[in-house]
Amino acid sequence: MSSKRQALAQRLASPKFRRTLRRADIANGLAFQLRAMMKERGWSQYELARRSGIAQPTISNYVRGYEKYSVETLDRLADTFDVNLGVRFEPYSDLVNYHIDLSPDRTLVPRYNRDVALREMQSDSSGDLHEQTRPAQLMPGHTLIAYQAPFPGQDSHIITLSDRQGTGAGTEVAIG
Repeated sequence: MSSKRQALAQRLASPKFRRTLRRADIANGLAFQLRAMMKERGWSQYELARRSGIAQPTISNYVRGYEKYSVETLDRLADTFDVNLGVRFEPYSDLVNYHIDLSPDRTLVPRYNRDVALREMQSDSSGDLHEQTRPAQLMPGHTLIAYQAPFPGQDSHIITLSDRQGTGAGTEVAIG
C-alpha cells in the first residue's frame, strides 16, 4: 500500500475527518468536474446557464464549490452535459482510491456520443444495453428508472421511465 493511501486511510479513523472529506469531495469534486466538462465543450458559465436553465450566478457558485446541489439540479446538469449521474453510497475505501488516483483525466466525463467504453459495450451482442434504449430517444421529458435485460428466450428489453415532475408515474416500454 502506498504511503499516501495508508495515511489517508488512517485519518479516516476519525468520524469528523470522514464527514469533512465526504463533504469536501462532493463540493469540490463536482466543481472540478463541471469546470472540466465546460472547458472540454468550450462553454462559459453563461452558456451552461443558458443550456441548463440554471441562473448564471448559481452556476458560478457551483463551479467554485460554494453551492449545495439537489439531486434534481444534478440531474438537470447531467442532461445538459449528456452524461450519467451516479448517486450511490459506497465504502470509504473507494473514496480513498479515487483521491489517490485522481488526475485531470478522471474529472472529465465524456458525453454520450463520445463514450468509447459504451460504444465497445454496444458492439457486444450479449444483450447488454444498446443505444436504442437511451431514455432521451424513447420519451422526451422522462427519466430511466429501471432497466431489465432480456431473459433467456426473450427478445426484448424492458425499461421503466418516470416523468420529469417526479410524480412516480412510470411507463414500461419493451424494446427489441
